[in-house]
Amino acid sequence: EELERYIANHEQRELERRRKFEEQQRLDAERDAEMERQRAEAARWLAKRQPRECKSCKGSGHCPTCSGKGFIFHFYPASTCSMNLYPTASTSRSYGRVNGGCPGCGGSGDETWSNYTPGSGRCKPCGATGMVKAPDGGWPD
Repeated sequence: EELERYIANHEQRELERRRKFEEQQRLDAERDAEMERQRAEAARWLAKRQPRECKSCKGSGHCPTCSGKGFIFHFYPASTCSMNLYPTASTSRSYGRVNGGCPGCGGSGDETWSNYTPGSGRCKPCGATGMVKAPDGGWPD
């Protein structure tokens, strides 16, 4: 009779120990899953706030209009054909290919018709860094 009580008590303690162990395993698994969810959320939050490559210059930092030169060419055809290829002191040359300031990076005018101001050759949207800062609140999904 005492042996039976001992065995029954031992079996009950063993069942209780096993139940506690399984409960602890379940709690550990829940904690690990929550930590992984928080880690993934933090990674998404951080990725939304990282700078991205500039779509205008594709990361080069150069003005896409003039490829970083600061000027573009304008072509003015001649109104008449002549064998005189070089202008004289009395005539100004107002035809042919002339440099013009790139409007994409701040230039204006051209060498023939107006005041020529070359551009910077730098991409305006990214400030020539090649990367665009994330907007407040991060990039949209």
